[in-house]
Order: sequence, then C-alpha cells, then structure tokens
Amino acid sequence: MKDLDALLGRARTLTARSAALRNLFDHCDAQRYLSHRRFEVWRQQARAELPQTFVGWVTGFFGRDRPVIFTLLRMYWRRVPLRPALNERIVEAVLTRRKELFDRVESQPLTQRQREACACDEDATLVVAGAGTGKTSTLVAKIGLLLETGQCRPEEILAISFTRKSAIELAERLEKRLKVDIDVATFHKLGSGILAKTRGKKPSLAPFSDSKPEKTKFIASLIKTCSERDDFKRDLVDFLVYHRVRVRQQWDFKSQNDYQEWIRSNRIVSLDGKPKKSLEECVIANWLIMMGVPFEYERPYEIDTATESHRQYQPDFYLPTRQIYVEHFGVNAQGQTAPYIDTLKYQEGMRWKREIHAQHKTRLIETYSWQHANGTLIPTLRAQLEAQGCVFAPKSIESVLDSLNKAGVVDQFCELLCQFLTLYKGNGNRLTDRPANESANDRERADRFLAVFRSVHAAYEEHNAARGDIDFEDMISGAAEAVRQGHYRSPYRYILIDEFQDISPGRADLVRALQQSHTDCAVYAVGDDWQSIYRFAGSDIGAMTRFGAVFGPSARVVLDRTFRFDDRIAALSSQFVMKNSVQIAKDLLPLRRSPTPSVVLYLRPRSADPRLWSLEQIERLASAEATVLILERFRRDLPDEASLRALRTRFPRLSIQAMTMHAAKGLEADYTVIGLRGGTWGFPSQRTDDALLDLVLTQADAFPFGEERRLFYVAVTRARRKAYLVADSGEDISLFTQELMAEHTEHLEIAGDRRFLPCPRCRAGTMRLGDGVRGRILECSNRTDCTHWVVPCSACGNGLLEPTSKSLFRCDTCRATPERCPRCGTGVLVQRQGPYGAFLGCSHYGAPGVECRYIRRS
Repeated sequence: MKDLDALLGRARTLTARSAALRNLFDHCDAQRYLSHRRFEVWRQQARAELPQTFVGWVTGFFGRDRPVIFTLLRMYWRRVPLRPALNERIVEAVLTRRKELFDRVESQPLTQRQREACACDEDATLVVAGAGTGKTSTLVAKIGLLLETGQCRPEEILAISFTRKSAIELAERLEKRLKVDIDVATFHKLGSGILAKTRGKKPSLAPFSDSKPEKTKFIASLIKTCSERDDFKRDLVDFLVYHRVRVRQQWDFKSQNDYQEWIRSNRIVSLDGKPKKSLEECVIANWLIMMGVPFEYERPYEIDTATESHRQYQPDFYLPTRQIYVEHFGVNAQGQTAPYIDTLKYQEGMRWKREIHAQHKTRLIETYSWQHANGTLIPTLRAQLEAQGCVFAPKSIESVLDSLNKAGVVDQFCELLCQFLTLYKGNGNRLTDRPANESANDRERADRFLAVFRSVHAAYEEHNAARGDIDFEDMISGAAEAVRQGHYRSPYRYILIDEFQDISPGRADLVRALQQSHTDCAVYAVGDDWQSIYRFAGSDIGAMTRFGAVFGPSARVVLDRTFRFDDRIAALSSQFVMKNSVQIAKDLLPLRRSPTPSVVLYLRPRSADPRLWSLEQIERLASAEATVLILERFRRDLPDEASLRALRTRFPRLSIQAMTMHAAKGLEADYTVIGLRGGTWGFPSQRTDDALLDLVLTQADAFPFGEERRLFYVAVTRARRKAYLVADSGEDISLFTQELMAEHTEHLEIAGDRRFLPCPRCRAGTMRLGDGVRGRILECSNRTDCTHWVVPCSACGNGLLEPTSKSLFRCDTCRATPERCPRCGTGVLVQRQGPYGAFLGCSHYGAPGVECRYIRRS
C-alpha cells in the first residue's frame, strides 16, 4: 500500500483517543499477524468506541489528520485493503527478527518460502508442499516460532499425523530440534482421548476393529442373524442374484481381453458355482435355477454339425425337460456387436445357428444384450418359455441362499459390506449425492443394496452399543460430536496437520469442531494435493482445493524449492500431473539441474525381463552403493522373495526394495524402476472399485484417471537421480506411455524396442519399420484407417523425429537434430548426389501422396 509508513506514523498520534487503534498498532509492534479473526475483534472494538471518539475524530477530520482518519474509517468499512499491507510488513519483520531461529532449527537453513510459511498466521493456513520441499521441517520451524514468540505454550499446541509411526517420528524430531514435549497424536488417538475425558473412562475398542478379516467375519455373522427375517432374506437374495455386479456390457470395454479380465476379476459364477462367459448369461442361468428349470450350459447340439469351417455347435443353454435351446446374442438393438468384434462375421454366425435349428426343426429361443441393458431380458425370456409350455417350480429363498453361500458369493458380498460400512461411518454416516444422469440399472442396484446395508448397519450399531464398544470411526465422529455439544473444552490454540491431502470428511469435521470450540484457535495444514492418492480409503482432495470453504478465512503458501530431484524430473512430473487443471498450480524449483533427461522410458520386448535392463543401467551409472525402489501398481506384479533375492545377488552394489506405488509414498531412493503396463491391471489402472462405494466416497475426479495421474507423480518423484519407466509395447501399451511419448519427449529418454511406438496421428496403430520408395520408413500398422509415415532418424536408423523448431527435428532416441524441409515441414533434408554435384533434397522426393521436390545446394 502506498505511503504506508507515513499513514502509520500519523495514525499513532491518534491512539490516545482510541484504545482500538492502540490495539491495532500493538499487533504491529509485537509483530503479531493480523488474522481475519483478530481484525474482526478490532472492528467490533472500534465500533464500540466510535461514539466516544467521534468529537475528536471530527475535529481531526477537518485538520491535518483528515487523510489518516479517512483511511482508517475506510479500513473499518473494508473499503481499503490495509490488513494485507500490515501483514506484509509484519511477515518481513518476523523474517528479519527470527532469522537465527530459521537458520538453526533444522540441519539446513530454511528456504525463503519455508520462512514465509512459518510467519503466515491466518485463522487457517494451507501450506502446499510439493514432493521433497521439506514440509516436516516447516512444521517443526512453525512450532518453534510459536514458542519462541510466546504466542503459545507447549500444551496449547496439537500436531496431528496420520499414522502412529509418523506421529512418533514427528514427536522425536520436535524433542531433538526444539527440546520440547508437544502433544503429537494420530486422529484415532485424539478422538479416543476426547471421548475418555467426556465419558470419564477410556472407551472399549470392538475386538474386530484392528483386523479387516475379523471385521468381515463379524459382518457375515450379522447377515446370518438378519436372515432370520423374511424381508431381509428376500432383499439379500434379490441383490445377490440379480444385482451383485454392476451391469456392464461388452461395449463398455476396449478389447475382448479387457472384458474377459473383468469377468474373471468379478467372479461371474452362477448359483450352481460354475463360471459363465458373460454377465448376461450368468443372469439367465441364475433365473433358470431360481425358477427350478433344469438346463445344460454349452452342451453340444444333438446333431453333428462339425465341418472344415465350423466346429461342433454348442448352444448357450439346453432345457432338456422341454427340449428347448436358448441362444443369447451379444448385439445391440441395431444388431451390432462391440467394436472389437467383427459384426459381419458375428451376424453370419447368428444366421448359421438359426438355419441349423430350422433345418433340424429344433426349438430355439433368442435373447439379446440390448434386452439386458433396458431391463427386459428376464420378462421376455419368461414370456417365451411360458408360450412354449414350460412349467416353473421356484426354489425357496432358503435353498437359493444356501446355493449362494456354497458358491462363495455371500463371503464376497461381506467384503463389500465391510468396506462400505467403514467408509460410511468415516464420512459421518452420510451418503454422497447421486449423479443426475445415473442409469436406471444403477439406481435400482443402489436401492437394493442400501435396503440390505441399512439392516446390517442397524444390527452392527446395536451390537456395539449393547457391549459398550466403539470402532475407529466412532472415535472420530463421537469426538467431533462431543466437541460440538460443548462436552469437551479444547485447550488448543494451534492445530497443525501433516499430510493434509489424506484427510477424510470425518476427520475434517473433528478439526473444524475443535477450531470453532476455541475463541482463538488457528489451523495450520501442510500437504500436497498432487499426492492425494487415497480416495478409495475415504480421503477428500476437496479439503485442499476448497480449503477456505471448509475452515473459513484462510491463506495459502506454496513451498517451491525441492531438495530431492533435479529439474528434468520436476518438469516432466509437474507437467504430467498438472494436465488436470483442478490441481493447485505450483512451480517446483530444484536445487540440481541435469543436462540430459532423468526419466527413461524403456519399451521392453515381450520376452525381456521387466526390470533387468534398468538395473543394469543403474549399476553402470552408480559410482558407489545406490538405493533402488522397484514400484508396481499392483502387488501381484511385484517380484516374489526368491526373485528379489536373485536380483540382490546379481547386483550386490544396489540396495533393492520392492513395493506398490501407494506404499512408497513418503519414501525416496537414488533410483526407481516403475512398471508401466497396459490393460485392466496396468497403469493407469482400469480396474475400478465397485460403483456402490461412490455412495460413500468423495466426488471422483472429472478428469480421466485423475488419481492415477497423481499416483504416477508420486512414483516418479521418489527418485533422487533417475527414474526408469518399464513399459509394455505393442498392443498392450499403456495410455500413460502413449501420452508420455506424444507430449513429454523434451524431458524423456526413450530406449528399448523401437518397433512399437504409438502412431502420433491415429493412436490406434503402432509405428513400425518398413520399406518406402526411397528406403526405410516408420509407418503406421493401422493401414486400413491411417496412412501416416515418417522417415526414421538416419543417425540411429529407428528413432522417431520430432519437430523442435521451424528448422530442426530431434530424434527421440539418439537426440540427433537433422534439418527440416522448409517447404513441406515434414521431410528431412538429406545429402544427395546429382549430375552437377552434391545437393540437399527433401526426403519426401518421389513419395506418393506427400511428394516434395525441394532442393538446395549443400
């Protein structure tokens, strides 16, 4: 603010007439940040004093104090932003006066942004700390500042960490650096302590709380108890038979392999315990079993139909009591198949089957995928069977439930119920809003599930209440309610939260309740929204992106100096994660710079070991013993203990660990080897949790694979020196691999099998070496739909040339920089020999479709 010093100097002459002004300037003199709450206190005090000082202020208004009084009145009415200007001066003063603290509190002096984050003292402060930016050092320094300035006593400070291990580490660090005992707790420990104080005794934890398998087993016992009621039994059987799996058709998948993987991962088995090839066939089989209609699945047709062009015909269902065949066709209402299935060939097979039945006069009933999609599959099948004289003998609910138990369906359902119950209670016993465009199938499935869940939830709460037990979720929700009801008086004037991006709505409720229960309580949260990767466990990234809406008037400070990795890793990982514009923007400034890319994308041949090449490169680079993290998206892809021992024996200079990417959060190593597979179980994962969990989870990213993108950022930024991405090539190529090669080659080194680069034009084919008019070319394998081709790099023979300017290409393999043709822009200028000597000519000379005759003297 202009002339702030002059304004403050003249304003101090008025303090004799106003205690409110004395209070305001005392904040400046004491270097106390003027937070929103303190500013409102000043305004209320000024309002109360206004009649007493009116005469003096009016006198001054017509004298030399008129500009000062006018400005202060405008400040009172919030017409001039004096508070930010005052706070800017206060922060500068704190940084100067407390320099010695900031220099010595950690092993290395704090950065400028870390110091500013400590000096900021708003009612709610969010410190956005990128990977490796020293968030724990900032927390320690903030507590040191509060104690050194006398703003708080140690017992008025609460630090919260998410795990017991991290809480112990933070407490030990505070003791070592500050020689002080601060209350450091997990959310569960905090909640348990609050309940113990309000109830006069420590709460009893339910015996199954520490073990998910034991809790699942307990849920199974509750289902058994609830099944004594007929209405519950009917709801349960109806859901498990017809709605256990979300309706997904073949059109929802990109390939036949993805669809079959989904079938296997969802254990699509019918009531007889036998797997079926599709969800729709499973629904038909279950209905036939429920109605007591005997059938044989894929029994060979009664007439021998095998020929040189056709194997023996095996209809989907045969009903022996009525000699009826049921054939289910995977087509939509227009008779079309999924994109990856040849429609004409499939329709030819449909005609052939109809002709077989017509020729041999056997009875055929047809059903279709589109009937399942619109909910008419079973009613239509029933009407057709009744028309053929089929008699039904429905099974009892008890016998169906017994079949479901034997098939393992009930046990699988208990796991879903256990996860849903935990998330529901962690969300404050609230269901999230259901999308307006929810399909009729999804609405019905959710309603049927909730009918079962509410009964189980009521039995669960009744059981715990009778025993006087609570679970971990009760610790937090019960504590929040106790604070809100005034049964607990919070002693904390400062609440500091580490890893804030992992906070859940229930935990945020508890923090907000503590904040509002104290007249002068500030929240100080440190986290990184780019590392929010636990939505499946209930975390809410919105607590960071909507921080002010959750905790009230707030300030945000971004830590921008990373101490872990170099500029190349920072640039690639930041650009990749920030493609989702919802993320909080920040520019990381690494201490180290690298002349070459520090992220290597290795396109491995199918027969190659997924990690061997990378470890060989690391051993060659490492001048001394180095640490290596092998990271995979799923535990199933990690090397087993025997394989890990073999790798450690082969590379004795490398200290090798293997874990999932989620487990690696918070860790670091010299090098990382990251699996980048394609498909359902690849990275990004296309294997989704049950959609029912969306009823109790926070809103998912609108941006495709938003959380998977953040997980990629976490994985890459574990590396201090270099990250190796081991990617599958060919048809199994990952979506992330395609994006990296299409958009991030500036900070990426590509190695390995060059024959399977994705086509940059159609993305459906891969670039493969072939023969062109003038020699070898890289051409798209998707020749029916794409005619894209380019000349490979002449230096290495197979690299893809990418334009870096109007005049140059760059090879993504050997980094050569050949000259672009100035006329067509797509060809390369190559040396040629003519009758008049050497010249430079476009590589597209004589090429069909893109011929370019540009030449110039060499």
